[in-house]
Amino acid sequence: MHRLQEAYGGERLKFRTIKLFMDGITPELASGLIEPFASHPNERGGTTLSVEELRDWLLELHKARFDLHVHTIGDLAVRKVLDAVEAAKKIVGESFYPRVTVAHLETIDPADWKRFGELDVTANFTPWWHGRAAGGELSPLLGEARFHRVFPARELIEAGANVTFSSDEWGEDSFTPFLGMQVGYNRRFPDEWLGGESRPDDAELEVAGGARLEHMIHGYTLGGAYPFRMEHEIGSIEIGKIADLVVLDKNVLEINRRAIHKIKPLMVILEGEIIQGELEMFTAP
Repeated sequence: MHRLQEAYGGERLKFRTIKLFMDGITPELASGLIEPFASHPNERGGTTLSVEELRDWLLELHKARFDLHVHTIGDLAVRKVLDAVEAAKKIVGESFYPRVTVAHLETIDPADWKRFGELDVTANFTPWWHGRAAGGELSPLLGEARFHRVFPARELIEAGANVTFSSDEWGEDSFTPFLGMQVGYNRRFPDEWLGGESRPDDAELEVAGGARLEHMIHGYTLGGAYPFRMEHEIGSIEIGKIADLVVLDKNVLEINRRAIHKIKPLMVILEGEIIQGELEMFTAP
């Protein structure tokens, strides 16, 4: 990592975070679960590292001054990461360096919700996946009880965690944060993805686990700046921060909640320089 920093690092491209996979994914029975899969009572997946192994690696990252981003799908994988962070912090104390982000978070045992805030571990969700909470694809594998707790973004926010959102994808359709905002808010895929099936009234779309729209915006902006140690530079419009801004064609807070994913930027400003769009379109005649 130090070699990459020296060879390719610069003002905008920085190498400060290491990523690891703590488990696999649920459809392959590879997510690490505390209790077995409902569909396969003798299987509960596993994790790539033990608590002790991850603790020791965190101590190495502390010495090297790197942060950590961890892929976790199952509640066992999540718990082991939290246990390892807690153990490392007990050894190092208040000077513990790594900012740890735990990503995806399909299932989290409710006993661990408050630990995110207590341990300063960021919870990163991939919200355009959260339509599965309405579609029921995971229910046979996880069982009803766990299925109704999948992707508990709102619960973690209410428990005091720093909750952030990202796409985990480079595809044109899913890379936009506005798709994530819509699906994470409604807990339902866009209508056109569902073949035009009839939709319930907006009031019925509040599904357990869905974050409020204000939370979605915060998670993509200021909350998202924290894991990168940039909360004092980006993430909000304030004097002294870098002028990274977008001007949108619709108001996120006023548009129909089922059309948020269609929002487009009219103007993109990077470090105060307009790189897309023209200022003249906003100038009064």
